[in-house]
Amino acid sequence: MCLPETALLVEAHGEGVERWGIVTREGRAQRVGLTFVPEANVGDILLIHSGQAFRILDPGEEGTEAVTRG
Repeated sequence: MCLPETALLVEAHGEGVERWGIVTREGRAQRVGLTFVPEANVGDILLIHSGQAFRILDPGEEGTEAVTRG
């Protein structure tokens, strides 16, 4: 069973269905699709599953404490 994880968006590129970004978590970087969260901006904390970001989390929301900001 795969579970979603939180990550910090550090780069965003492209537009529309071609939009993608780089996220970091616990010192590792990963490329993810941003098609489902077109309003995501660098610095946002995202919920990631199977290489796709599907939700922007509020900074105080449960699960965001594992993401380091800088």
